[in-house]
Amino acid sequence: MAILIWIIVSLILVVLMLDRLIARMYRNARRPHQATPAEHDIAYQEIRIPVSKQEYLYGWWIPATPRAPTILLIHGWGRNLARMISTIAHIHPLGYNLLAFDARNHGSSSAVPHPTVGTFSQDTLAALHFIAESGKIARKDFGLIGLSIGGGAAINAASADNRIKSVITVGALAHPVNYMELEFRKRHVPKFI
Repeated sequence: MAILIWIIVSLILVVLMLDRLIARMYRNARRPHQATPAEHDIAYQEIRIPVSKQEYLYGWWIPATPRAPTILLIHGWGRNLARMISTIAHIHPLGYNLLAFDARNHGSSSAVPHPTVGTFSQDTLAALHFIAESGKIARKDFGLIGLSIGGGAAINAASADNRIKSVITVGALAHPVNYMELEFRKRHVPKFI
């Protein structure tokens, strides 16, 4: 019986150590914003989007007109919404409402222990729901533009919300599990499943 308890405790410790190791390997440095749409003479509003009672997303609301379509912009891993400024500068003159936001654990948004494509997807849906219910727009159909993990989040969010009518991704992962297996092999992390 003592050996069984020792094995169970050892396995728990190994799992906890691997969890910490993986979290450290994939920790992203939270970068402050170095630019804003104002540098392109684009008016914007800073907003806070609730994700839960304790968590929020920091965002930029760049309105065109209430009847215009709305596009959400989702940055990639280790970035922030300032990464989307060139996209904002190109799309804004076309007459779209734009919402760019920092995913949790990025930029000026709340922290989470382990950001993933799942948390990016939750953040995308929270931003979409917030702007849809804000009274700032009349149309309830949306487009998403996502970079890298933000592209994966855009695809995932589109599968969960039929208000999303179009998705553009740049560098989205074709198969996240295969990608993580490759990353683990490169870092010599054992695969258990």
